[in-house]
Amino acid sequence: MNSPVLMTDPDIRKLLSVIDDPRDQAMVVLVLSTGLFLAELIALDVTSVNFGDKTLSIEGKRKRTVPLTDSAITALNEYLEVRPKTPEIALFVTERGIPKRLSDRSIDHAIRTASKAADLTVSYHDLRNTFIARLLKKTDIKDAAKRLGIDRETLERFRPMSDVQVPMSSEQDPLDTRSSLRKLIDTVNPPDTSTAFNDVGHRTQDVGQVATATFGRDPIIKKTTDLVMNTQSVLFTGPTGIGKTHLLKTVATTIPNAMFIDSPVPFKTLLLEIAEGICPSTTFTQRTPSPEILDTILSAEILVPPVIIIDNLDRLKTSEEDAIKTIIDRFPVIAAMEKLPTRLKSVGWKFKEIELPPLDKTAVQAMITVFTQGHSMNPKDYKHLETKILNLANGNPLAVVELINQLPESKKVTVEHIRKIDHEAGIVYRDWSWMLMGLWMLLVISRFVALGTHSFEGYILAGIGTTVFVFFKYLVKLKRG
Repeated sequence: MNSPVLMTDPDIRKLLSVIDDPRDQAMVVLVLSTGLFLAELIALDVTSVNFGDKTLSIEGKRKRTVPLTDSAITALNEYLEVRPKTPEIALFVTERGIPKRLSDRSIDHAIRTASKAADLTVSYHDLRNTFIARLLKKTDIKDAAKRLGIDRETLERFRPMSDVQVPMSSEQDPLDTRSSLRKLIDTVNPPDTSTAFNDVGHRTQDVGQVATATFGRDPIIKKTTDLVMNTQSVLFTGPTGIGKTHLLKTVATTIPNAMFIDSPVPFKTLLLEIAEGICPSTTFTQRTPSPEILDTILSAEILVPPVIIIDNLDRLKTSEEDAIKTIIDRFPVIAAMEKLPTRLKSVGWKFKEIELPPLDKTAVQAMITVFTQGHSMNPKDYKHLETKILNLANGNPLAVVELINQLPESKKVTVEHIRKIDHEAGIVYRDWSWMLMGLWMLLVISRFVALGTHSFEGYILAGIGTTVFVFFKYLVKLKRG
């Protein structure tokens, strides 16, 4: 097992000095000042931060409230000034394309890229280990365990790390990257953080209600909980936009000791996240062989087995089938995918499949009410809006959200605005590429056959067919462009 990498004050300053992106700066400062698990950092929402109390609310199996340092408050405030305006409630979002919650791979890549630029070799786990080692040097183990959301016995395994001689500078907080002038100004006139989230997405007064609402899925949540409590794994299936991911995240907050993983790819990252949740004292890295990580997971002595929640299970590679089956045999798993592919049938047999149906009329009406209120809307013809969304969405939750997001953030939503809304959420387009390629090959072959058999009429017909095909293909390309 690799020895933990613990950062010195100069290392921390060097790492922060090469990070230009306020988002990545905020993530690194947050980890080094709170010791959050990777899954906890990913799951943070805009409502998780309380600037007034200088605290951070952590949900999930280690639900707790942790204090925020001035450095973390400053870094978060600077990030929020440039954060994309989006309905997405995740705190840390992607910066290209449609903003969405950052994945574990994106966070790991950002940290490793900065580490390389700073001529260091540190990972997310190293940042967290650094915080834990420093925390144990200045507080008792009971308070440290409470702050980290783990038990004292688990934290005892970190004691050897706290005994490692890490040069602790007597200078000011190494996470505080402000200039001397900026510090002086902030001391005289503290920055106002009370409006930090006012421009995040649409109006956020009801964003917490929207994020946690289940809209007609309560019976499925209860059924899933009952099955999992009886150690039966569950698989949600259904088309794009039907609410599989939202349901997984909701279930993760209702089932004790649950851990959410957004993808089984890369598989080693999945194993690392499970190992981190089950054996927090492990110091595995991406270089650790997968069999070694898997053996540790399967041999761990656990009083209460965790419930492992995996989204997008259909991305699983065939080569990882046997490994995921051993995990399912050891722990209850809740997973989601559009439909079970033939190549994963042997994995699918280990689940109780629940196909998510479209929302009924009552649930859709509830969604419309909550979202329009959350956007501070007061349509002049609410009934018209409700009827149009009911007809267009066809019970697809993503379609409902997409339709409402097309309306202006204004109390003056007119009938004309309602008429223009439309959506493509959940629509699956068929790929005709192979059929067109086959038709093209038949036309070319028929020309050579006609030429070889001296069939002048066949050659002309094949030539006309090829011309029509090329013209049709050009029209399709022109229309798409």
